[in-house]
Amino acid sequence: MRFEPIEKGIFLLKVPFEDLYTSVFAVIEEDRIALIDTATTDFDVDTYIVPALQELIDREGGRLCYILLTHGHGDHAGGAIRLSGHFPNVPICALQSMEYSCFHKLSDGEEIMDRLQVVHLPGHTVYAVGYLDLKHRLLLSGDCLQLRGVGKYTRGVSDKEAYFSSIERLKTMEIEIIVASHDYVPLGSTAKGKEAVAKYLETCKKVIE
Repeated sequence: MRFEPIEKGIFLLKVPFEDLYTSVFAVIEEDRIALIDTATTDFDVDTYIVPALQELIDREGGRLCYILLTHGHGDHAGGAIRLSGHFPNVPICALQSMEYSCFHKLSDGEEIMDRLQVVHLPGHTVYAVGYLDLKHRLLLSGDCLQLRGVGKYTRGVSDKEAYFSSIERLKTMEIEIIVASHDYVPLGSTAKGKEAVAKYLETCKKVIE
């Protein structure tokens, strides 16, 4: 299992999660790497993430500089402590304050590596964020855009009004591509092109309404 390219400098690792998958992303800018989300378990970190990250470094170069979380749910942040054990000097970054030994609290609009912009998108959780890649106008949306959910997880919006506000915010932004962390029903994990992005956002709203 390896990180596969989805755009130049952006890579995706699909880690098994129950009968689904959860995504871990790597973004490379010059010699710096940001890892987005950490899968679910210590086993995921040791078996999938660390070997795939090392293979990516061998293939593309660079060093891990940031561990970025989209939110605190276990299938996205469950491996954070274990991963931090492998990379103790690399900060774990999230919008919500968390008790990690090396932690950086993000703020809405903050830029990481002059490439990734933090976008606060509450609705799934209070502190959920997406990361907008400014080079490709590609939004790594985590669980912020739910459609009808995935598998048995069909009720993924904790605050409907905040969720709708997040969707309306995204409609005002210049976004060319959306890549979500799971294969959501009915439109899947990816929307490419402005028309497809608009349809994805509108469908996310309609299925909740």
